[in-house]
Amino acid sequence: MTSPGGEFVSLVSAATPATTLWRADGNGAFETNWVSGNPVVSGSPRTLNAYEERHLDTVNVLYLDGHVKSMKMDALTKVGTSGGYAAFTMEDD
Repeated sequence: MTSPGGEFVSLVSAATPATTLWRADGNGAFETNWVSGNPVVSGSPRTLNAYEERHLDTVNVLYLDGHVKSMKMDALTKVGTSGGYAAFTMEDD
């Protein structure tokens, strides 16, 4: 896995792998690392970067610990203590 700076990091460096997003349902582009602020949810169906609400207005999410869950976009965009979306950070938010 790569960090926002592009270097490889070990999965064990994630403080909470069960709540840290690895991949999600989307339009084919997989961008989970953004450095200049939180991207905006927009459109219909609602999208967040490449991630898109498709199934009953949810996004299928694969977490670092290997489990998959269907999530609402609002749950994925909760801001953590670092100021970024908690589901997309390696820290324990």
